[in-house]
Amino acid sequence: MIVDYHVHLERAGIAPGNAMRFIGRALSAGVGEIALTEHAYNFVELAPFLQRPDYVARHGHGFRLDDYMGMVRSLSRELEDRGVPIKVRLGLEVDYVPESLEELAAALAALDLDLVIGSVHWIGDWGIDLGPDTWEGRDRAQACRDYFRLAAEAAASGVFSIIGHPDLVKIYGFLSGDECREALYEGGRQLVEAARETGTCLEVSSAGLRRPVGEIYPGLELLRMAHAAGVRITTASDAHEPEECGLGLDQAVSWARRAGYEDVATFSERRLTVRPLGA
Repeated sequence: MIVDYHVHLERAGIAPGNAMRFIGRALSAGVGEIALTEHAYNFVELAPFLQRPDYVARHGHGFRLDDYMGMVRSLSRELEDRGVPIKVRLGLEVDYVPESLEELAAALAALDLDLVIGSVHWIGDWGIDLGPDTWEGRDRAQACRDYFRLAAEAAASGVFSIIGHPDLVKIYGFLSGDECREALYEGGRQLVEAARETGTCLEVSSAGLRRPVGEIYPGLELLRMAHAAGVRITTASDAHEPEECGLGLDQAVSWARRAGYEDVATFSERRLTVRPLGA
């Protein structure tokens, strides 16, 4: 099965018509299961857990969880009743912030979700994907080590179904040289071990193909380590526009197969089911 488990409606809103633009594109790309996974900071109930009010003020959308969850569930039932050949799952993408994890976990546990993606975008006050200029003067190997420490913590917490774009730190293609390569390897090993222990999946994301690094997340070495450890995967486009939905998933599937994978994880009511990978 081709799945796209990382889709954001935020730019045009959480209305059914906007969701159908993404779903229609997914259908044309051969996707059989899609998860709408809006950023948690876009919801007034969850935004405080990011602990970055200035960022939320600039980039948040002030959605309400009930509106989002009701829309997705209603749309899922409607498409099923009409016999449309795609399953629509309800999820969130949530930033891992160690200081607010305990409260966040309690809030998420109360929500009727199919899955939760945990992602690392922040190392302290630094948003690592907010522009290549933000990397100026930084120790890149240390950034890599810090990133994977947080990603491994997120996986070890057991709060998240999936770790999104597991080596996002490579986004700008800055991690060259022996020290960075060593940090990538050791960090990837720590992440895989944490994911193995808690049964957390890793995401194979085509979004990296659209970023300066020009490579799927995660790299093949990390993905092979995950396969050897028995860590499950999902596949995703990380679409923010309808035309990105399903984009590059054929390459993500091929990438996963190169690492040894023949199946993909899907979720319903946070229960994992394993299905054959690809069409």
